[in-house]
Amino acid sequence: MLNDLRTKIAAGKEFKITVIVTPKSQQNRILSCELNPENSEFTLKVKVRGIPENGQVNENLINYLSTELNLAKSSLQIISGFTSRQKILSINALQ
Repeated sequence: MLNDLRTKIAAGKEFKITVIVTPKSQQNRILSCELNPENSEFTLKVKVRGIPENGQVNENLINYLSTELNLAKSSLQIISGFTSRQKILSINALQ
């Protein structure tokens, strides 16, 4: 499924994904990537290093996903869930 997400990114359109974050992990890691067939939206489950204070987990999440998905950090933006474990990210591969 992660390859399907990369294919969608390569298409160059802006879209949203749901990310469920587990903080305080020993390493950054994508646990799963699921595609909802009803609405074609992706949900990622990700373990992220850092503690959920001062935006540390959010920053680590953006850094990690930009590396894993081969995107500039500016292409990823948290639009909902700044203080929640469930976040909605906007991905714009054209930036």
